[in-house]
Amino acid sequence: MQDLSKLQEETINIRRCISGGYPMPEEVTSPSMMEPLYSVINAWRKIPPKLTSESLWVMLNIMVKEEGTSGPADYLLQEDRIQVIMELVKNSDTEIADNALWGICNFAGGNIQYRHKLLELGLYDVLNYVICKCKTNET
Repeated sequence: MQDLSKLQEETINIRRCISGGYPMPEEVTSPSMMEPLYSVINAWRKIPPKLTSESLWVMLNIMVKEEGTSGPADYLLQEDRIQVIMELVKNSDTEIADNALWGICNFAGGNIQYRHKLLELGLYDVLNYVICKCKTNET
């Protein structure tokens, strides 16, 4: 994995580009860009939460902005990479959990095949966890 400070700087720059409404360069949505982002997300136990959150936000926003194209979404479905994001819904860092839940919901809502795949991978359990956690926090 790259130097973490350099990776965080690159991730923040991509986030600024995306949130500024600028068109995404094609290389941002390529597997060569998705792989480092996914590597960071997958290593969330070993890296600062801010970097995990930024990487998750960038990857999921690329996926949403590229909806209708097969690149980013298919990348996450390969080898069930999306399961890591589903697990992050249960993260104790609320920013990470919120980003993960937002992304999973957008992913499921964007395509019926993706929704079926998420259901196969345990989406009901993830949503049940969120509902139970909300009920616990109400009392």
